[in-house]
Amino acid sequence: MTVEDQLEWGAPERRGWSARSRRLAVATTVIVVGALVLYETQHHPKGTVGRHIAYSVTGREGARVVGITFATAEGSTGLTSNVPMPWTYVPKPNEIPTRASLYLAAQNDTTASGSITCTITIDGAIAAKNTSQGAASVATCMALIK
Repeated sequence: MTVEDQLEWGAPERRGWSARSRRLAVATTVIVVGALVLYETQHHPKGTVGRHIAYSVTGREGARVVGITFATAEGSTGLTSNVPMPWTYVPKPNEIPTRASLYLAAQNDTTASGSITCTITIDGAIAAKNTSQGAASVATCMALIK
């Protein structure tokens, strides 16, 4: 498209996700994954026999977490918002069902910069870790207790 065409017809439409579309995609992902976690944890008996689970969220260089979603010990989805970092949730041993799907997601503020990192550990070993950079970015982690 020439400059003359752009002046006559207007600039080509920008491609990419709008802020509303990104929020809708994040919300849809959280709901779907939360439903999978809920299904998985309700269809397996409790008793991880002393497994130690820890969720954590950290941020660097101006990150501000506005929302955290995670699988709770009861098998439901936990939500928390506007928490200071670093953030940690440690269920008591034997509270998470055997063969449970563990899920953690953290979203950076829409006006924040920097990176956010989510981590799931099982018995002190990192089972899942992910970092996301920039405004409105989402870091997600999933792990399975076997």
